[in-house]
Amino acid sequence: GCYLYYSPVNNTIYLADDTNKTWSSGAVIGAAGALNNGQCRLDLGASSAIKSGTTLTLSLSLSFFTGFQGPKNFYLLAEDTGWLATGWVQKASYTVGN
Repeated sequence: GCYLYYSPVNNTIYLADDTNKTWSSGAVIGAAGALNNGQCRLDLGASSAIKSGTTLTLSLSLSFFTGFQGPKNFYLLAEDTGWLATGWVQKASYTVGN
């Protein structure tokens, strides 16, 4: 899968490895470069994170590799310092093309 974890404290995003067992060392949203595993690639420079009050808007520039094509679901989990969490909520469905 293409699992991402974002920390607003330091504006850092992490990408899970292909086995979804370990996270990348992380990178700053908006910086040059990319994070990728065998399924997806996140272009950091083309992505952004904007916080306004209690609203956080993430715009992520994701591309997917051929082996990841087909129907997929998009889930979101919001957590406040480990105490309050929404649980995983399905927010969208889409089909990854060639």
